[in-house]
Amino acid sequence: MKITLLALVALAAIASAHSVQLVNEFEAWKAQHGKMYASLDEHNARLSIFADNKLRAAALNARSQTATFGMNAFADLSPEEFKASFLSSSPATLPSDYTLDAPAGNKDIPSSYDWRTHTPPVVNPVKNQGQCGSCWAFSAVSAIESAWALAGNPLVSLSEQNIIDCTLNNEAYCIKYHGQKSCPAGCNGGLQPEAYLYVMANHGIDTESSYPYQAVDGTCEFKSSSVGATVSNWTFVSTYEAPNEEAVAEALVEHGPLAIAADASEWQLYMGGVFDLPCGHSLDHGIVIVGYGSKKTILGKEHPIWIIRNSWGASWGEKGYMYLQRGDNKCGVADYVTRPIIH
Repeated sequence: MKITLLALVALAAIASAHSVQLVNEFEAWKAQHGKMYASLDEHNARLSIFADNKLRAAALNARSQTATFGMNAFADLSPEEFKASFLSSSPATLPSDYTLDAPAGNKDIPSSYDWRTHTPPVVNPVKNQGQCGSCWAFSAVSAIESAWALAGNPLVSLSEQNIIDCTLNNEAYCIKYHGQKSCPAGCNGGLQPEAYLYVMANHGIDTESSYPYQAVDGTCEFKSSSVGATVSNWTFVSTYEAPNEEAVAEALVEHGPLAIAADASEWQLYMGGVFDLPCGHSLDHGIVIVGYGSKKTILGKEHPIWIIRNSWGASWGEKGYMYLQRGDNKCGVADYVTRPIIH
C-alpha cells in the first residue's frame, strides 16, 4: 500500500508539472512502444523530452508542405541523444585515390523505378540497427545483398555484425585522405567504403543467420564456412565535389540499389510523406536508395521523390522507408553515393 500511495503522489506531482492530457498521451505511447524506465526520475526526464518533441513535431508539421512528423518510437530521446545513438560520428570523406563511375545522366530511363517490386526479390525486409551508430555497415550490407542477388544469386541476409566486429579500429580498412585517415569505429561510426574494403580483403561476408546482429561492438568471429556473398570491387557514383542526381538515377536503374550518406539530423520524428524541409550536408547517416519516382502529397500534387531504405526498423517512417524530395540534392542525397561491384 505504501508503494501505491507513493506512486500516486508522484503521478500527481508529474500531472501538476504537465497537463493530464500530456501525461495520458505519454502513458499510451509507452504502452504502444513497450517503454519502461529504471526510475521515477528517468520517467520524468523522458516525459519532459516527450513534451519537447511534441512541440518540435508540431513546428516541423507547420513548416513542411508535404511530410508529417509525430511521436514515433524515438519521441523520448533528445536530438542530442538521438544523434549519439543512431547517427554516425565519422565524417563522410573521399579517399585520395577514389574511383568514380558516374553515368552521363542523360540516358532515357523510366519516369519511376522501384527495386522493391523486382521479381525475384532483390531487397530484404527493413532491418533495425538499434542504439548503435552502425548505419554505415547496414547501408553497405544492404547494397551488397541487392548487388549479389542481381548478379544471379539467391537473395540472402548478410551480417552487419561481421563488418562491425572485424573492422573495428583496424588500420587495414582506413580511408586515407589529404594526409589524414578515417577508420571504422563500429557502433561509433564508419563509412561504406571501409565495409567494402573489408569484404574484398576477407574474400566474403558471413550470413546474418550465422553471425547475428548484437548492436554492440564485439570480437571478430568470422567463419569462412558461413560466407554468404563476396565483393570484387566498389566505386563512387556521385560525390560532393560534383553531385549529380540524374547520374544517380541512371546508375540505380542500371546497377541496383545504391548506398549513400545523407544529413539525417531532422529525420528523428518523420512519420511519412515527402520530406521537403531544409537540411544541411553534414553527412551523418548511411542509408540506401532503392527507387525514385513521384508521390502524391497531402496537398494532392505529385512530388518527385527518392525512395530511401532506412535501418531504424519497420515502425519508423513509411514502414521503414522515407520519401525524400528529389531534384535539389536534398540532405546531400547525391553527395556520397557508392555501389559494390560483384563479378
